[in-house]
This record gives sequence, structure tokens and C-alpha cells, in this order.
Amino acid sequence: MKTILIIIGVIVVVGLALVLLSRCTGISLPYGSSEELPVDLQKIIPTSWDVLEDQYKPCDFDSDGETEWLIIYNYDTSVGLNYNLVGGVVYDAQVNRVPQAPSDLSPYRPALLIPYKLLPDIYTKKGQGYLGETSVAVSLYPPEDKNACRGDEIIVQGFSGGGFPTRLSIFRWEGAAVGYPAEHFVGNARVVFSAPPEPITEVTTYNRLNDRSALCDVQYYSRPPASSKDQAPPLLKFTRHDTTQTIDFCFGPPNDPAYPEGVVAALLRGNSPKDAENNPSPTGATYLTLDATLSPGLEGLKGPTPTKHRVLSLTNQGVLGAQPAQGHPCDPASVVPGTWWCGQETAEVLTEIELSDGQKVRVKWQLTSIASDKVNADVHWRIERAIWD
Repeated sequence: MKTILIIIGVIVVVGLALVLLSRCTGISLPYGSSEELPVDLQKIIPTSWDVLEDQYKPCDFDSDGETEWLIIYNYDTSVGLNYNLVGGVVYDAQVNRVPQAPSDLSPYRPALLIPYKLLPDIYTKKGQGYLGETSVAVSLYPPEDKNACRGDEIIVQGFSGGGFPTRLSIFRWEGAAVGYPAEHFVGNARVVFSAPPEPITEVTTYNRLNDRSALCDVQYYSRPPASSKDQAPPLLKFTRHDTTQTIDFCFGPPNDPAYPEGVVAALLRGNSPKDAENNPSPTGATYLTLDATLSPGLEGLKGPTPTKHRVLSLTNQGVLGAQPAQGHPCDPASVVPGTWWCGQETAEVLTEIELSDGQKVRVKWQLTSIASDKVNADVHWRIERAIWD
């Protein structure tokens, strides 16, 4: 029994000594890991950085068989706000390098811990951007393995306080002279991309138009895939597809948009009114009135599954127009029972769109309001005319 107590006492004393050692030296102890810091990073990390401990990651990022150290940190921190810019750096232990010129070999074999900045950075293939505004999520391709960590690409999703990423950064090692060049995407509403564990080959950015219907400028990017699912694509080079750029809803179409331009955008992007049980309308499953006038090339907008079009521009009136007659009862033969009043207000929307044959045209939309006699019903908008301008 005494022997057991002595052994337990020795273990406790050794554990306390290791903890004190780590606090005094700043060296992180490898709890649950065989990795140790090559040097005391706390002594070389800029004091203006606020290192995020939960994003600290040792891994072989350059496929040299040695461990590098990814550090995520806050910089340019703001006072009284929760928005603190997020940056990243990879510390790489190298020999035979001259500190002032890491790409030059030295005959004296100096050993250096070189910081390769991810973002922000001002050097080759960087220059703009940062990783996030409130938080980030770091992942690797290929995904981390239980036995080893090897990252051909470092993927950083950046957030701005919401549930959707607003930044996406992808980094790949390209040698000691340039470090980790990046492909960096910003969508101040959200960024959508093909999800891991597959490599990212497609990215769509949604940037707000600062309007009242939550509409966004939508851009699509892609790069050629790898020949095998187990490999990263051959190049870290995405191409922007200008022929697919469009205006669309930042977070998906609403059931029945509140504003006239929202109705036009919903129709052009292939949507029809939803939730008819709770939000009925006399036009049924379409945003067009029963006798709507459409110019040639727009016939595909009729019916519950309208043809989708690219929307290149969209503007609306600042002030609604009032009808002198103050409206009229909607068609009594409509699909919704009860009293509906049409035409109490009118609105005009202008768009430039691409037709199915690739022709770009300007279209003027005339909309009318519809309102139920129910006290808890909202006003809706329906399209009476869509003609080339």
C-alpha cells in the first residue's frame, strides 16, 4: 500500500513540475499529441496579435515530412465592438536559409522558423483581404487523418457574426520563395461552395445590393477538378464565369415578396408564390394576373414553373402610384374565394435580362397591388404587363 502511495505521489509531483515548466517557458505541452513546438513561439509572435488558441494546428502543410504550425490570430482589434479582423500565418522550420532572403541558400546551415503569412499579406499573389471579421473555421484537404496530418490545401471559412460564411480563402504551398498563395472570395451576404471532404472546385458569392428585398449580385467561379477524388485539383486557379452573373435573392426567395421588384426578381429566377394556404392570392400559383400582357420571348414566365432568366439589372420606383378609382374587385372567377381588391396602387420596375436565346433586352414591368378584405392579410403584388422597353 505504501509503495502505491509513493508512486502516486511521484506522478503528481512530476505532473506539477511539467505544468510549471510550460508556464515559465511558454512551451505548449503535447497533451494527447506527440507534437512539440520547435521553439517558443510566444517569443516571436507579434505582441499586437491576439492568438486564437482553439485554431492552433500543427500539420505538414508543404509535404516535406516535417511539421509546420498554423496560427490564427486577431489583429487591428476594435474597442467596444465584437468585430476583430482575423489573420493567419504558418511557421515553418527550415535550414540553409538566409533570414533576409529565405529563397537563398546559405553554406552555414542556419536553422530558422520562417513565418509564411496567409492573409493579410502584401506579397506575391496576396495583397488584399483577411480571413474573417468575427470568427473562422479551418479545414484541410485532404481531410485530417487519425494517424497523420498532411494538408495539400488550407481552407478557411470566415464569418461576420452570422451563420453563413462571408469569406472563403484557399491556400496552397508553392515553395519557399512565395509561400502560400491564395484564392480569396468575398460575399458580404454569404459564400456558397462545394463542401468537404471533396476538394472545393465551385464557389458562388452573394454580395448585397443594399435594397429592400435582400437582393444580391451573384457570381460563380470554378476550377477544373482533379483526375481522382483522392487528389487536389492540379491548380489553385478559379475562373469567374461572367456569363452566369445574375441578380438573385441573397438567402433564397420568400414565399411572396413584399415589394414589387421582389416579385419581378422571384418570377425571373423561376419561382412562384408559395404557402397558398396561409397566404392565398387570386392569381394562384403565379405572379402574373390572369390577363397579363407579355412581350415575345417572355411566354415561358407563365404557369407555376416559370423559365429562369439571368437578371443583369433591376430598378424600381421610389414612390408608388395611386389609381384614381381606388381599385376594383379582382376577377370573381379567381381561384381564391372571398373579396380581393386589385389596383389600389401600381408600381413600375425596369430590368435588363437575358432571354433563352442569349439576347439581352430591357423590360418594363407594370405591377398592381392586391389586397384581401381580411384584417390580418398583407398586400401582395402581381404583374399586369411585361413589355420590351
